[in-house]
Amino acid sequence: VCFNFFMKVFNLSLITGNFYSVEHVCKNKKLPYLNIYKDINNSLYLKKIENFKPDIIINMGSYLFNDHLLNLPKFGCINRHTSLLPSYKGLLPVFFALKNNEEFVGISFIKMIPKIDGGQILSQKKFFVHKDDTVFSLYKKTSQENCKLCNIAINELLRNRFIINKFKDSYFSWPDKYDWETFRLNKKKFI
Repeated sequence: VCFNFFMKVFNLSLITGNFYSVEHVCKNKKLPYLNIYKDINNSLYLKKIENFKPDIIINMGSYLFNDHLLNLPKFGCINRHTSLLPSYKGLLPVFFALKNNEEFVGISFIKMIPKIDGGQILSQKKFFVHKDDTVFSLYKKTSQENCKLCNIAINELLRNRFIINKFKDSYFSWPDKYDWETFRLNKKKFI
């Protein structure tokens, strides 16, 4: 029931153009939630999360979970990453995909493990990169599918089913001077 509720709220926000944050929805519906401002692995946050007794934790940000946090929920933790994993693990995957003139970008939901972006894939979708796409436009396109793919990922996690694909494994960190130069030479844009 909760997942269907969130689907309706997030789909409504796409139709109306209004943004509904998870915090806004939880406050409005008097649902418990927790804002994380620093290290999610801090003992204060871990104690609060333990008190929730979560079945699943969904990470839609860039938090790195320690082993203790990964083992708290009954079924596991899910992470969203804006690439076709195992390709473009790490930071700024859309930037690097554009820099490398990729034909597609994607979004993946994985079961989290201690290794960054290394978990098994629960759901995934591929997006064609158009000539006029920017980093921002591609993040916007992919974010519009978050709710749908997250719902699929939750169901697949509960069934312990995973996707196997043949995308090339790669990892990227912060862009260096060469990366920025190549991005600009390829006439790519952020906005």
